[in-house]
Amino acid sequence: MDLETQLRSTLKAAHNLTKPFSPARPLTNSSNIDFFQQTGEQQRQMHQLSKDKMIAEETLRNYVTYLSSNAHDLRNAFSVIIGYSEMFLDGMHITTGEDFTNEYAGSILSSSHYLFNLINDLVDLSKIDAAQLGLHEELIDINSLIKEVGSKMEERRIKASLSFNVSVAPNLPHIFLDDKRIQQAILNLLSNAIKFTLPGGQIDLSAFKNKAGCLEIHINDNGEGMNISAIPRALTNFGKATSGGEPCTGLGLPLAQRLVELHGGTLNLTSKLNCGTTIILTLPASRWQDQRQ
Repeated sequence: MDLETQLRSTLKAAHNLTKPFSPARPLTNSSNIDFFQQTGEQQRQMHQLSKDKMIAEETLRNYVTYLSSNAHDLRNAFSVIIGYSEMFLDGMHITTGEDFTNEYAGSILSSSHYLFNLINDLVDLSKIDAAQLGLHEELIDINSLIKEVGSKMEERRIKASLSFNVSVAPNLPHIFLDDKRIQQAILNLLSNAIKFTLPGGQIDLSAFKNKAGCLEIHINDNGEGMNISAIPRALTNFGKATSGGEPCTGLGLPLAQRLVELHGGTLNLTSKLNCGTTIILTLPASRWQDQRQ
């Protein structure tokens, strides 16, 4: 069942249950207790479905509002792909002795990546909202995971003219995680750090075991940052922040938080305007290999 079907089913159930209740026949003394028990249970169900209905309606509104407010970015990405593809077909990428193949292809690729990542994030958020996103956990070497994430961001980091430091505490045990989902969370956060950090800035990625025995992963940047009052919105689904550079979907940060929470962990964000942002992912100590033996 997809998210829209599930939301509509919840709304329909809530509507049916809120209809007035009337007994089929007059009550006798012997049926009073059963009647009040049934009425109490119905009231509890009505209360729960009323809550579910409000959540479902709010989720639908958020999706519609998000797509409406991002219509320009979506149309722009498709326009770039269609426009430059037509220019290729018409042979306009080579004119007056100049070859614009790399420039046009780069624009098509960039817009394609934007749309692909947007769709993937929307699908993942929908699955989480519908409780349909499962974890595929396995024993992971956190040192290898962090280095792999760093290598995936290397090209973007160089293009953005940023320094990137990666450090992992030595001798960390293996840990049970969904490698794909944790990498996805970290990549989303690093992507945001790159978007909001000016050329010449610095991003740090580190991992270690804290005093409580939990795994902590830190992402620090000295970029634009944000006011404290803006943090709750940034952590909300579709709480799009403003960026002077490439398009920002407003999905990466809340999706990262949800993926970490699926692992039983937490995401903590601190930031100061014009000073930078620090994000700490904390994963429970119970996930270490030596804690499960």
